[in-house]
Amino acid sequence: MGVSDDAVFYLLLSTYGLLHLPVVILTVLILTSHTFSDGPTASSRRWLTLATLLHLSMVLPPNVWASILPYECTLGFASVTDLLQWLYVVSLLLYFVFLRAEFKRNMEVCGRRLPPPSGRGAQSIAC
Repeated sequence: MGVSDDAVFYLLLSTYGLLHLPVVILTVLILTSHTFSDGPTASSRRWLTLATLLHLSMVLPPNVWASILPYECTLGFASVTDLLQWLYVVSLLLYFVFLRAEFKRNMEVCGRRLPPPSGRGAQSIAC
């Protein structure tokens, strides 16, 4: 008695959904749990919101998107599914922009400049 294809498919969909759930929960917590003075800046909040919205383009696996969306190369070199995957890559870059902006802001709050690079390893900076 084997497992049906539908059961495997819905297990795949639920797994993809569960993988994206922490991203949404952490984004909501970051955006709502801090006051404006001690949390991320307005521009950082925008980066994080945009990154999360673009990240949600891959809630469904690419093979599901390929079965829903037109599969021909609409732009001559890529299908709509390929463009959705590029949006996902852009979301990862925007998460990095958010992290970099918050790192720089926290360094300014500490009153210190970024340490010069050294060959012996990282220097510890305590506020």
